[in-house]
Amino acid sequence: MPDLVQRLEIPYPVAVDTRGMTERAYFVDSHPDFYIIDRSGRVRIADLMDFELERAIELVLAEEPVGGSTPGGSR
Repeated sequence: MPDLVQRLEIPYPVAVDTRGMTERAYFVDSHPDFYIIDRSGRVRIADLMDFELERAIELVLAEEPVGGSTPGGSR
């Protein structure tokens, strides 16, 4: 994986779970697996199918942020 990151010149940190601990923690049963995390950092929707992804993102983005703002303080 580090070779691929360097070859593609990926400028952001890339995490690699070589022991599968994250997969087990989130009960991943297929790849790719999609999880929607809201503005508060909570996993809201898990294990989506490809065709469900866009609608799920739209639903979570349409919600009013808790406390009326996003973590950066603006909307």
